[in-house]
Amino acid sequence: MNTEENTAPRSFFKIVLLGDTLVGKSAILNRFIHGKFDPTIVATLGGNVETKELSMQNQPIKLMVVDPAGPKSYKKTRLRYYEGANGCVMVYDITNSQSFENLSEWYQEYKSVVKERGIVVILGTKLDLIRKNKEKRQVTSEEGLEAAKKYDAQFYEVSAKDESPEIQQIFEGMTSTLILEN
Repeated sequence: MNTEENTAPRSFFKIVLLGDTLVGKSAILNRFIHGKFDPTIVATLGGNVETKELSMQNQPIKLMVVDPAGPKSYKKTRLRYYEGANGCVMVYDITNSQSFENLSEWYQEYKSVVKERGIVVILGTKLDLIRKNKEKRQVTSEEGLEAAKKYDAQFYEVSAKDESPEIQQIFEGMTSTLILEN
């Protein structure tokens, strides 16, 4: 028996990160895939695709996470990245209210391609910045929770800079839900 066949992932899921430029999508991706924060990350051009193999419910799972570029000029490229997605993480910066207000546009763009929306998570980022200075917060947790109700989504606030298991747990939770639904 070929051991390569036995260890090959039986399930494959694709998650897309949505949100404005510089909200922290690449930092979230880097924290999840590589387990670290890279302060030298710059705005994504085109897109970034990473995969991670997980063991969930005693089966190997391959999770692809797509980080398309945020600027409007990359819309045509982004739309191709959305194809075949099983879910999305809508990301905003809690110190930037405009990035929160733009979530509806991101969701509409995603839904224009992905008819079966899959699982949706709303993620407020840069929690570390308001721990240092609470006055920097422009979007309250309550507003994030209201948006989650509106989109029938899960809601979290995180910091990719801090070493915490939250980001890993969010993606693993999404994967577990996708396994149950498929």
